[in-house]
Amino acid sequence: MTSKETLHQFIDEIEDENLLRGYLGMIKELNQQQTGKLFNSLTVKEQQELIFSYEESFNPGNLISNQEVKNKYSKTNSLDKKRQLKFHSCNKLY
Repeated sequence: MTSKETLHQFIDEIEDENLLRGYLGMIKELNQQQTGKLFNSLTVKEQQELIFSYEESFNPGNLISNQEVKNKYSKTNSLDKKRQLKFHSCNKLY
């Protein structure tokens, strides 16, 4: 039995009209939240950029490996960059 069929059967077994209204309200609210509440809060330009980024994510050439991202943003790498900046700024003084 599919989820839809199970839900229909469950609803058919409920006799309390108020309970059914409550479930209907929850389902509508959940469905509305899932179908674009956040997306609709974006500006048209932001929506277009999001769609463009999503479409580009299907091109393997645009993807970065998880390890590359970890390396780029690791604490050790960040500390090394700070040390390098400090070293370079000290050398500029001389």
